[in-house]
Amino acid sequence: KITVEAATGTPQLNQGTTGTSVTVDCGSGANISSNGDLSKPDGFLIFLPAGTYAQGFSFRITDTDGCRYEIETAQAVTVTAGVVTPLQSLPLTRYYGTANCYRADASAQTLSIDATPYYTFSRNYVHEGIRCTDASGVPAKAQIVWQQPENGASGSVIDAPAMEGATLKVPVTGTKGNAVVAVCKADGTILWSYHIWVSEAQDIACRFEEAGAYTMLDRNLGATSTTPKDRNAYGLFYQWGRKDPFARNLTATRPGGKPYESASSDLMKTEAATETTGTIAYATRNPQTRLLAAKEWYVGAGGNDLLWGGAKEGSVKTVYDPCPAGYRVPDARHFAEMKSTSSAECNANYGMLLAVNGEDTKSYFPTSGYLEANKHVTMYLEYRGYMWLNAGGATAENRFYFNNAGVNIKNEPHAKGMSVRCVKTEQ
Repeated sequence: KITVEAATGTPQLNQGTTGTSVTVDCGSGANISSNGDLSKPDGFLIFLPAGTYAQGFSFRITDTDGCRYEIETAQAVTVTAGVVTPLQSLPLTRYYGTANCYRADASAQTLSIDATPYYTFSRNYVHEGIRCTDASGVPAKAQIVWQQPENGASGSVIDAPAMEGATLKVPVTGTKGNAVVAVCKADGTILWSYHIWVSEAQDIACRFEEAGAYTMLDRNLGATSTTPKDRNAYGLFYQWGRKDPFARNLTATRPGGKPYESASSDLMKTEAATETTGTIAYATRNPQTRLLAAKEWYVGAGGNDLLWGGAKEGSVKTVYDPCPAGYRVPDARHFAEMKSTSSAECNANYGMLLAVNGEDTKSYFPTSGYLEANKHVTMYLEYRGYMWLNAGGATAENRFYFNNAGVNIKNEPHAKGMSVRCVKTEQ
């Protein structure tokens, strides 16, 4: 056993004793995160006799909320005398439940949402279903962040939510629209949030030569209509990589010309993306706040390229994916073979009826505009359509674009706010 004087870091090896574990009591807590900079991690220095530890090490960590996590090194660890051997830095992600969007039809009902604390050490943020092994991290209460009935409707979309153990209960009134509900600590700090989508969204079968057969929702995420030129068909806005939607101004007017700006929703807050605000933790605690930046809302080192699961080796649904359970943000292949319709049709419908399974099956894609990356305005409302894809990276093809001149797939800054059309997760 080794005794380490915490104040000085001085170790003392106690000869003649044996042991296979050590407990470090950090009192009120110690920062062991990298703070986004993997080259300068905080943490602990553990002194061990030189040699190869064939079974590696197991770590059991309890955070300041009482949640416990377990992780093992993936391989043997060799310790050389007088040499510091760094272990692999892992992104501990705590999340709540298994989806970030819950659908309901337009009937009075109560949604039951799993708000159990889970965690993952996955580098691409996948759902691993590992529960925190202490129940003290269960949210203490719930609150409405914002709600918005569809254009033309009145009243509330949901009534006051409440926690019942680790289950979030959300009363749905039957009014179509959208809401965001948060689960919180006792002091009101938001731990996680969920999008409640009241709409009769349906699946549509799609087929293209390269993409093969797949299933897509018949409307944008957050839309309550599929009728051309109906603003209820436009859906909500998302910043790339974030799980929470931003409300649309459903009464905004189509701009008559330059600078092609329309008023954005007053349900949305904005902050400049800084080292303090431009983090995953801040975005999670502030689901109503859009982070303004020239390109990236995420300021931390290493980028956020895998937040929505796009990767060369295959796409996955992540804990930050904004789609309902069983659906995810699409790949470029899902849109690559969609063909433009006529300019006249796009102008007349404020969008396109694109063929998704031969000429007989079409779906409405509205020219719903986008939120400017560094400004609180909606751009090109009813002139251009922008939809996120799941690919990350500064130059990745991460958006599907269409207007009366055609369609294409290119790159957009992650700080913009754009629509999402979910596809069904492949089994």
